[in-house]
Amino acid sequence: MLPVISKRWKPSLYLTIRQVQEQKGAVLSRKPDISSQTAILKEQLIQANRELQRVENLYTGQAATQKQLDDARSVVAVLNRQLNAQQTTLDKTTASVGKETNPLEMQISLLEDQLRKCRIINPVTGTVLVKYAEPNEMTAIGRPLYKG
Repeated sequence: MLPVISKRWKPSLYLTIRQVQEQKGAVLSRKPDISSQTAILKEQLIQANRELQRVENLYTGQAATQKQLDDARSVVAVLNRQLNAQQTTLDKTTASVGKETNPLEMQISLLEDQLRKCRIINPVTGTVLVKYAEPNEMTAIGRPLYKG
């Protein structure tokens, strides 16, 4: 999470952090909802297993043919394969989306570090005699900000 920092501080860095956070949110929104996407196949599989049980009972009582039993078993097998394939695809998609966020998290960390380094902290106490730079003014690296 972004530290509470005044937007006056390096607004371009602050806005860039916000932009990358929004990009990360957009990537995460593509993450599939595995349970809802597999729910239909799971329900069909439950129904197919019930139908298979009925056909097996009828076959045992010689009221169903071998073809009906084979067809019921085939439906269950096909649904199991479809469910496994969809689960594998959704797992890979979820992993891919997770990996896409890693560079964005690193970019956010880098920008937050740059933002933290923008703050100037005086290592000693004393009185300022002359100011060479004003607050929010850009200055060169190594250039003195004041004379004490």
